[in-house]
Amino acid sequence: MAPHQKSSKSSISSASYVDLDRADDLADSQDAKIHHARYGVFCRSLWIRLLVIPFRLMVVLVLIMIIGFLIAVSRSFGEFTANHSDLPGVSDLPIPTKVMQATRETAVRWREEAQAWKSFAQKRAYRQKVMREEDHDLARAAATAEAAASLKPKDAAAAQPVQALASNPKEALLRGHQQQTAQSSASSLGDDPMPAPGSIKTMSVVLPCAGEDELMAMTAKSFVDFTPEDVLEEVVIVDDGSNPPLETFWPKGDFRGTDAQTWAKVREKVRFLRHDRTIGLMNARTTGANAAKGDSIAVFDCHVKPDPAWSKHLLNELNVNPKRVTIPTITSLDVVTWQEMMHMRPRPGQGMASCYFAWDSEFKWFNDRFHDATTPRWVPMMSGGLFAMTKWWWKQLGGYDSAMTGWGGENIDQSLRIWLCGGEITHAEPAYIAHMWRTNDPKTKAHYHINGDVHRNRWRAVHGWLGAFENVTLQYPDFARFQGPTGQNEDMHEYNEVRQRLKCKTFDYYLDFFHDIYEEARVLPDEIFRLESVVAPGKCLDRSDSRPVQWMMGHAKMADGPAELKSCNTDTLSTQWWHMANRDDDGKCCKGLRGYLSDQCLGTKGSSDFRTSVCTIDGSDFSQKAKIKKVEGSVLGEVEVTLQNSNQCLTVQGDKIKVGSCGTPESRWRQTGTHLAMEREVYNALKAKQ
Repeated sequence: MAPHQKSSKSSISSASYVDLDRADDLADSQDAKIHHARYGVFCRSLWIRLLVIPFRLMVVLVLIMIIGFLIAVSRSFGEFTANHSDLPGVSDLPIPTKVMQATRETAVRWREEAQAWKSFAQKRAYRQKVMREEDHDLARAAATAEAAASLKPKDAAAAQPVQALASNPKEALLRGHQQQTAQSSASSLGDDPMPAPGSIKTMSVVLPCAGEDELMAMTAKSFVDFTPEDVLEEVVIVDDGSNPPLETFWPKGDFRGTDAQTWAKVREKVRFLRHDRTIGLMNARTTGANAAKGDSIAVFDCHVKPDPAWSKHLLNELNVNPKRVTIPTITSLDVVTWQEMMHMRPRPGQGMASCYFAWDSEFKWFNDRFHDATTPRWVPMMSGGLFAMTKWWWKQLGGYDSAMTGWGGENIDQSLRIWLCGGEITHAEPAYIAHMWRTNDPKTKAHYHINGDVHRNRWRAVHGWLGAFENVTLQYPDFARFQGPTGQNEDMHEYNEVRQRLKCKTFDYYLDFFHDIYEEARVLPDEIFRLESVVAPGKCLDRSDSRPVQWMMGHAKMADGPAELKSCNTDTLSTQWWHMANRDDDGKCCKGLRGYLSDQCLGTKGSSDFRTSVCTIDGSDFSQKAKIKKVEGSVLGEVEVTLQNSNQCLTVQGDKIKVGSCGTPESRWRQTGTHLAMEREVYNALKAKQ
């Protein structure tokens, strides 16, 4: 029994040990699972916390933005109420309507500020690039000068062309222009010596008026009220054939909140001149400017109100250079309250500031997002008749073309005359003039009519100043009648006299000076071409519709135009000719596709369609972004037209053009008929002779 019992005890003992080991292993396993579970919970909790932190920060930022927006809306609400409380009906508007208007104004303001910051960043990057290029140019110029100094005298002439290439072309041209101005400042033109810079003290305000009795009186009073007495020489009102005469409407008693004594005091500064019949706006300006007694003349319309500091800023510009012409910033005037619409005043550097000359003898508004605020804001083309210049420079330039009639085209002549004959035009941004715009309202309606030939006026400006480039203008249907003797037999003796006396430059100087417009934005086209679809042979990109071709050439008769696929043609006046245009983000060319002999650029409309619209030459309209890209591996020279998103292209889908994916057969085009534009051929020929 003993052995058996011993064996049994031993067996039991071994089994117990095994069970204990298993129990320990099981406990360890459970501990491990618990540990892993706790670790997993900890990790998940940590990740959740890490994710929640930025989410909470984002919520806080959103709340801050909402609070800021509400504060801005409340301020806009206060400004809206204060600025418009005196207008009829505004005070009776319900609170929600006022809040909605304030919200809209705030959203617009924030959007403008965001665009301004974006523009600032782009300008800074561009300026840094320009500074690097200038440093390189200076180093190259120094090396060239050192090399030239080491040359023998007989080799000095050979070094001059090298030195000429050492500087930036536009900067060199600008310095040459300023040197010419400085040299002529020490001399005289004709028998009348030029006034010294800083000597322009007084100003005559010239107002050409016709049938604007009440507006005339309020405009004259505004200039007397907001111009220092020692600066304002006079207000010259030229009555262009009003019936009865405007002078009879001068207030004799209380009028528009002003008493008779004040009106009598204002009248002491006013001088009336009169035409027996209406002969046109430019002739009325000429009468007033010729009779002006001040050191300078400021010509305005008969329905404006100046800002209190207007004369200071204009005189500052004129005193820099007596051959400088300057234009103010034009804003909007409410003729009912006779107050500037302050909410419509553009911020500094924003809004339409100046114009450029287009080949159909038109002027086109443009912005310049690359403008350096440390340099003058040069104006290639004045938009009309609101400007200031010295009386001396007016006389030297010969005033307006006396053969022009009616209204229109005189600004083309004056602007080209100023730039080509040694002068300059600047924009005095802080000088604000509120202007009444013509609408269907009887209060703003014109009360006169004058017959004139605006196309002939514009042709005379072209014929007088463009030289061989006038053949470009003659391509436009509006000028077809001037191709023969009608255009060539114009009496141009006034232009010839001024050109000879002032030693005026040729038109290519104007193109070179505004290199950023005519070269970088390609308003002076290089190659022109058609775009023929690969998947629809014989079909080309076209911008015409059912209207006559003259509607599609030159100045836009409507804001937007079509962009369609039509049968290819080879007509000279075809709406299928295109060229690269508009400035890219680095300020260089090109970022858009412009219709030849037009002001229209291809642009996207919505998410999938296309249309054309007036070109934004500084490239700030990103809907007009278009670049030609060669298709890799294509033996036929096929190209794609890439859009804002480089993965999207101009494509053909059925008989329509649509926004589609690049790299497909539908996105492929052929450039056909490629050749130099007439403008470029004339320019190259002129430069080859110089």
